[in-house]
Amino acid sequence: MPGPTAAPVDANTAEWALVEALAAEHPRSGRHNLYTESCGRWAADSTRTALTVRDESGTSENFTYTQLDGMSARLAGYLRSRGIGAGDTVAGILDRGLAPWLVAFAAWRLGAVYVPLFTGYGAAALADRLRLASARIVVCEPALQAALEDELPGTEIIGSATATDGRPGRPSLGQALAHPPYRPIAATGPADTAVMMFTSGTTGTPKACTIPHAGWLATVPFARHVLGTRPDSAVLGLSDPGWSYGLLTTGSTIMALGHRVIVQTGRFDAARILYALAENGAVHVAGAPTAFRRLLDSIPDGPPLPGLLPATSGGEPLDPETARSWSELTGVPLRNGYGLTEVGMVLADPGEGDGRLEPIPGWEVRLADPGRTASEGRLLIRRPPHQLSDGYANATPAWARLWTEDGWLATEDVFRRDSDGKLTYRGRVDDVIVTSGYKISPVEVESVLRRHPGVRDAAAVPTPDGAGGSTVRAVVETMPGYAGSPELASNLKDLVRQEAGRHAYPRIIDFTDQLPRTESGKVRRQALGPEGPGSALPRSTAPAAGEAQWP
Repeated sequence: MPGPTAAPVDANTAEWALVEALAAEHPRSGRHNLYTESCGRWAADSTRTALTVRDESGTSENFTYTQLDGMSARLAGYLRSRGIGAGDTVAGILDRGLAPWLVAFAAWRLGAVYVPLFTGYGAAALADRLRLASARIVVCEPALQAALEDELPGTEIIGSATATDGRPGRPSLGQALAHPPYRPIAATGPADTAVMMFTSGTTGTPKACTIPHAGWLATVPFARHVLGTRPDSAVLGLSDPGWSYGLLTTGSTIMALGHRVIVQTGRFDAARILYALAENGAVHVAGAPTAFRRLLDSIPDGPPLPGLLPATSGGEPLDPETARSWSELTGVPLRNGYGLTEVGMVLADPGEGDGRLEPIPGWEVRLADPGRTASEGRLLIRRPPHQLSDGYANATPAWARLWTEDGWLATEDVFRRDSDGKLTYRGRVDDVIVTSGYKISPVEVESVLRRHPGVRDAAAVPTPDGAGGSTVRAVVETMPGYAGSPELASNLKDLVRQEAGRHAYPRIIDFTDQLPRTESGKVRRQALGPEGPGSALPRSTAPAAGEAQWP
């Protein structure tokens, strides 16, 4: 069994001690509130900008910590007048913009639990999660308000319109913000729940991760060492505030460290995002690999980006070609990151451009899985002093099964450890393809396929070989101007055969206009089925209208 891969224990201990020292309220003091950490600690400085919201027209509006403090106090006053207090749940189904932060901050001020949900879910799926969370009040995009009122007749549904009139006959966020402020901050402890975050699982009932007020500390090493934030830098987050990476890792944690967060409203538009980067000086970009691939298509025709700082990718594996292309065109590295909502960001690429990972300071991992080679196995993560989540609200036995008796979280992800100790993601435990005695990583096959100019994205899955075994099948999403054809399929097979080996090339290649994805943008390999054609892929698995443009 491979031994641990980690920085020396004393270095990890020192990292967590430094992290705790950065908090406004020391977690060991018994008092800790995520609003105080994310906003309140900086509110006395009326010149410090917390948030820049850039709309679809290209107009930007800046909000200081002082302004967010005042607005969230007024919203807290409204919520309190509606009976919201410590331990109650307030949900937000909100797009990128100002509203998610106001609702989260107001809830945390009162000691309530904030439940962020992705706007791409249908009304029934949202209602199921809201019932699981026992949400007392829901703030949502106006387009969802009527449908949620039908699904949840006993729940107060507030539209996110910031104008005081809102939608006629329905309460609005603008009206709530006209309420007298309530300024006291609840005396929450570090272990009290601040966020209930539903995972983006593709099967079964979604698990509700409970994130305590001190959970944000688990993401600080990522901000310090991977993003490498500095006093004058800002972070443009491309991830949705309905997920932990967008709300916490590249959102409230950045604000807690005193840095500005930039968000782009509306549909994903690569040109608009590039201009946002050009206008805002020293900026880190954080998003999914798919977003970076789409930005790369526009960089040659976009504005110069002289102030761009190292970028980071998370949510799905980053292929080396995307990382290299980003570095060549921008002059700064695109660093691969790996984490889970259950614990936080754990591994990262130190910036060498090959996508290989190592533990972020403070974290310790090892590989273990009987039957695999000594250099490959399931990733185990040692329980750190601070982790993002502390349980599943609706699945306590499932949470207990994640952990070994000696305190290691057993993930479902398989990695290879190279001779220099670096780790390469190979796929989920149930994703690895076994053919003719070889273990094939779908991630490796997909990475090679994406190097072809005609491939926007790809997924590799096993398919029966007719002799009782399996072989590799690839489903390819083509770029505009490229049509799926026998010639393109032959070229792609040759490319994988040359780059990954004869044992790994896909014997079957199907083409599709759009790969099926989860609500968070990850490819759903399970939805592809064992055989083609790609044209028969279920269209219902695509992202909801209006969200498909955001990877």
